[in-house]
Parts: sequence; C-alpha cells; structure tokens
Amino acid sequence: MVVLKAWDARIGEAANIVRDRASAGEASGYDLRRLEHERALARTERDEVAGRLAQAWEALLALLDLGERRYAAVDGRLLPASPPPLDALAPRLDSRPDLLALRQREEASRLVRQAGERAAVPDITVGLGAKRVSELEREDWGVLLDVSVPLPVFDRGQAAVSRAEAESRVVAGEYQLAVREAQASLRGLWQKAVELQRAASRLRATDVPQAMSLAQTARSAYQGGEIGILELLDAYRSVKETEMRALDLALETRLATLELERVSGGADR
Repeated sequence: MVVLKAWDARIGEAANIVRDRASAGEASGYDLRRLEHERALARTERDEVAGRLAQAWEALLALLDLGERRYAAVDGRLLPASPPPLDALAPRLDSRPDLLALRQREEASRLVRQAGERAAVPDITVGLGAKRVSELEREDWGVLLDVSVPLPVFDRGQAAVSRAEAESRVVAGEYQLAVREAQASLRGLWQKAVELQRAASRLRATDVPQAMSLAQTARSAYQGGEIGILELLDAYRSVKETEMRALDLALETRLATLELERVSGGADR
C-alpha cells in the first residue's frame, strides 16, 4: 500500500507540473488528460490492493478468534536478516520431531529383537530341599537338588527375533533416507535464503535509489521541455515497479527464512 500511495502521489505531482506548463502554453491538453488517466489507473490499483488486504485481515482475525479489530499498518522490517551459517543449522536436525520419532522406532525394534534373543535361551530352574528316606527300621534324611531345563523344541523365539530385525532394518532405512533428504533440503533452502537476501538488499540499496534519481531527472527534463509526457510517466513507473520488486523479493526472502527454520528444527531458543 505504501508503494501504491507513493505512486499515486507522484502522478498527482506530475499532473500539477503539466497544469502549470499548460497554463504557460508549454504543454498540450493531451499531456494533462494522459496524466489524469494514469492517476485513475493508479487509484484503481490502490483500491484493489486495499480490498484484498482487508479480506486477508478479516480471515486472519477469524483464524485467531480475535473478533473485530481495525487494521493497523504492520510495523517492522519485511526483509529478514541473513540466515545463520549452515554449520550452525545442521546440528538442529537431530532435534527434529520426525527424525526423533524414527530413531525411537528403531531403538524400540532393537529392544524387541534383544528380548526375542534372550527368549531363545532356556531359563534354568534350580530347587533345593530336604528328603526323608525310610527303609525297614532305618530312617535317613538327605538333601534334594532339583534342576529344571525347558527344551524349546518348537518355539525358540526365532519368529519374534526375525520380525524385530526386519522392522529395525526398515526403520533404519527410513531414518537414513529422511536424514539425507533433510540435509539436502536444508542446504538448498539455506542457499536460496542467502541469495534472495543478497538480491533484495542490493535492490533496495542500489536499484530503488537509482530509479528515484532517474525520475527526478526526468521531471526536470520535462519541465525544461526536453522530453515528453510518456518519457516522464515511464520514469515514474520505473520507480513503482522497482519498489514493488523489492517488496516481492523481501517477502520471498522472509518465506524462505521461515521454511529454513522449520526444516532445521526451529529457531534457537
């Protein structure tokens, strides 16, 4: 909205210049009508964007259950700071919930396999007691030792071990693939965020001031009769398009940075 309001103001300023020149007989009526037509288009574009903005604002209020609130201009800087170094982001992957869940599944399968392997070894039961022996007129006492060893002829826990081992291998493969994909996504998003941030910063610091300087030069040239109204409009339009492109790049950079934080497991706390 700020860019479109500035665009409308520039057209209005140019219209005043044309009126002054027309009064002095130095500009035609076509120049003034052309400026008025351009300003009407600028206001239409401004109102259209304002309508979309109001709709988005109401949708946000409904989503957050905040009732009716008047829209206030957003404060802050759209273009984020440069992302942290890639080496600082990579360790965050270890704390990502999806990767943690896969590691825990793998650990659970390993424990089930170990339990199955222990079940394959028979449990030895040892009993100790006393026994009385009577024979004719003789009676004697002795120590009784009982050893019980079950023989797992049919079930040695091999089925459970095999299932757990297969599950462990599957989950381990899923985890390795997920880690590789996460690392590749992290590198790609980091490079994208860095390049977008560099381009947006350059556009805002260099290209926008150059376009504004060109528009001022065109204004002076038109007042001096060196260029026509179409050249002046083209210079003013270049300012608007450059500023809009800078905003688009800043938004793309912000979205890429947010996605980078999500993929890396979130921002540092």
